[in-house]
Amino acid sequence: MKLKQFSTTASATVLAGGLLGSLAFAAPALAAVETIFINDGNVPTTAEDFENQSCDNIPPGDIDNDEDGWVFVLPASAGAEGNFISVTALFEDEDGDPQLLDTDNDGGIVSGSGDNKAYIVSPAGWTLIDASAEVEDPDDDAFFNLTHACPGEPGNGGPGKGPDQGDFE
Repeated sequence: MKLKQFSTTASATVLAGGLLGSLAFAAPALAAVETIFINDGNVPTTAEDFENQSCDNIPPGDIDNDEDGWVFVLPASAGAEGNFISVTALFEDEDGDPQLLDTDNDGGIVSGSGDNKAYIVSPAGWTLIDASAEVEDPDDDAFFNLTHACPGEPGNGGPGKGPDQGDFE
């Protein structure tokens, strides 16, 4: 009788261990969120001096004429799973003081535009010094790019600009 009880207990232990083991394999692996940095060749720059100028990917209602728009792209070569989670950019304002802006408060993540993009809007004339992004499981040498900038004019406030409003291409 004692042997039967041991067998039942042993079977229950093996069964429970097997169930736990199968649950561990059934659970999806969680992707690690990591920080990557902007391509060093893209900074420092002002929106006015950046070679590729366009207001595409910045919703017209999100930017005024006295603001600069900055559009970043996460290339497929970064090897990240999914899209940008967030982008944070370090700027130098007109007085030379550092200013930190991010996609949560000063822009957004662009969806449905092919390559994964994000944008940040700053006062016109600021210099982009550096930027970082949170992404899932990037390659070891991954980076992202400033794809284009939408320059504004300091002191020229007013309704937004962009392709729908004709002020810029």
